[in-house]
Amino acid sequence: MLFRSTDVSCAGATTAAIAGVQPLPGGLTSGPQLDALGPDVDLVTLGIGGNDIGFGPITLTCAALSLLPPFGAPCRHHFTRHGDEIGRRIDALAPQVAAVLAAIRARAPAARIVVVGYPVILPAAGPGCWPLMPIAMGDVAWLRGVESRLNAMLAGEAAAAGATFVDTYTSSVGHDVCELPGRNWVEGDRKSVV
Repeated sequence: MLFRSTDVSCAGATTAAIAGVQPLPGGLTSGPQLDALGPDVDLVTLGIGGNDIGFGPITLTCAALSLLPPFGAPCRHHFTRHGDEIGRRIDALAPQVAAVLAAIRARAPAARIVVVGYPVILPAAGPGCWPLMPIAMGDVAWLRGVESRLNAMLAGEAAAAGATFVDTYTSSVGHDVCELPGRNWVEGDRKSVV
């Protein structure tokens, strides 16, 4: 049996890059990812959402705010001082994810669509590993909650669209960014700040 796979994923992509052009370094661009789909496609896997809510910049902000008070929760305070800013981003993202799934279904009507959730990033329990991963101990649980909420939204949108959600969080517990190389499945900015 001949199996053909096409990978049009792109680091840093947002939901807008699914149907639009994504800017790349050096002034280059990547075409719409939907262009890879057609009626003959039988499987589509999709990892989406973290870039839309700014998860990378959120963690960089958390690391910068955690340089002095490693026992507090400066990042949680920063992003919740005017309400649940990140929760609003996740809620606003849900209809965009639904639209992406509908667009995939329109281009590849017979395809099985698989939405891949996010793996454990910080340890699933405990205070983290400051300063190896410089996130204040009080923010580790908050960031876990952000990731959990994002995964829950993705699971809900997948179910509503008749797609399959793959929970990678549970199977990756114990392989977070704080684990030693070879055991960690997630890489991060593991710089000591002391």
